[in-house]
Amino acid sequence: MNSPVINKLLPYIKLQRNDSTPLYLQIAQGIVKAIQVKIVLRGEKLPGTRLLSERLYIHRQTVVAAYDELAAQGWIEILPQRGAYVTQQKIKAPHPPIITKEEKEKQLPYQLYSNPVLDLSSNVLHSSLFLTDGTPDYRTTDLKLLNTFLSAASQSKWLLNQLNKNIHSENENLKNQLINLLLIQKGIAVNAEKILVTGNHKISTLCILRTLIKPNDIVVVTQPGHYFINMMLKDCGAKLYTVSLNEKGLDIEELKSILAKENIRAFYIHTNTLYPTARTLSEEQKKELIALAKTYGFAIIEDDSGTDFIFDRQSPTSLIHHDDQHTVVYLNSLEGLLPPPYDMGYIVAPSSVIRELQKVKNTLQSTSSPLIEHALSEYVKEGYFLRQAQRLTKLYLRRRNQFSVLLDSYFDRIIDFNPPHMGLAFWVEFKQKVPLLTICRNCERKGLTIPQHILYQDKYITAMRIGYGHLNEQEAEKAIKIWSEGFYEVLYQ
Repeated sequence: MNSPVINKLLPYIKLQRNDSTPLYLQIAQGIVKAIQVKIVLRGEKLPGTRLLSERLYIHRQTVVAAYDELAAQGWIEILPQRGAYVTQQKIKAPHPPIITKEEKEKQLPYQLYSNPVLDLSSNVLHSSLFLTDGTPDYRTTDLKLLNTFLSAASQSKWLLNQLNKNIHSENENLKNQLINLLLIQKGIAVNAEKILVTGNHKISTLCILRTLIKPNDIVVVTQPGHYFINMMLKDCGAKLYTVSLNEKGLDIEELKSILAKENIRAFYIHTNTLYPTARTLSEEQKKELIALAKTYGFAIIEDDSGTDFIFDRQSPTSLIHHDDQHTVVYLNSLEGLLPPPYDMGYIVAPSSVIRELQKVKNTLQSTSSPLIEHALSEYVKEGYFLRQAQRLTKLYLRRRNQFSVLLDSYFDRIIDFNPPHMGLAFWVEFKQKVPLLTICRNCERKGLTIPQHILYQDKYITAMRIGYGHLNEQEAEKAIKIWSEGFYEVLYQ
């Protein structure tokens, strides 16, 4: 029998077999983190020791020892013939952390507040070959040309004088170039008062969340969803409600059910590349979502990242095209085409919202970068950015088609997928349940790193979001070959 809690619990249990900390303590620490961030609630039943040991591929007695440790610490109650339950009574003061003898010797003379919400799964690259969730290949960027513009900017006495000014100012030339790009690429017309330029996509996201979201605000996200975005929302204190993704895009009826019961603050959504499935919200659903936002009075945070490369003739519209009620806060960046520090982010919103976002940006980001901003504005102004976008669209189309052929060749009749109409990632669903973490470990031994955040597995789906853009033809074939070997080892063991 499966446990509804186990799928919520597994991402927090990160076993490092080479670590000096015993495995049972690593399990206990993971469960404590899940309880602290309210992934597992008070009174909720934990999965049985046999089931958890099977999912973690360890001996059952190791899980028994972990539960005993948790019970001794007061985190759980073990009831005979019934199982283990998270302690019912409210924890008024945090329990002392479960630490090893070595850690005790390194304790600080002051209390350190740990933030378990921001704990990330290990993304250390142990090999030169790796998968991502859909990142570009920055090796294709003409960095020499970009640096020519930067070198020219560094010869300007006026720009050099700006370096000494410790102030937050905006480069109007860069802002105007981004306004032109939005009109040409996205069909979005906007004036200077309704756009804010930031250092990158992450800063844009943080600005929006810290401006709009307060502790205990209800925010709706998609399920399956974006691990890092959900993590940032939880760090702001938001309560997350989920709406399912389906073949049509979004389960609108599920959203209506939430709206009928709860007063939600915002809906965070990737409309044109629904993360992680890479599907697109239909025009009909976009209009319906805008209408619901108007009726129920919530903000829509529209993340349009991943839409730089469109392989169909017709480009999809964004929600902001349908928005006449100022419900949409739109964000995007240049990270699909340009590496840091040129990967500027930008936000489009009503001018009153932009003013508040500017305040938050000033606390998150250092003062202006006049040389980088001037070089970037000239690069865009001279048409190099659009030409690069056109060139890379052709390159990524070839890579997408090759990747599709490789998937069919190595995983014939084992997976379901559709080549994406835009973006740099495939959504791959397995036709049978297989332990994805075990496959990842097999691939790691063979020289391919697969990060955990691209894996999606629960009682309903076994799937992966796999980026192809960062791999050239030889790397793509090698990666899929190793991935298939790791898969078949598990399937036929």
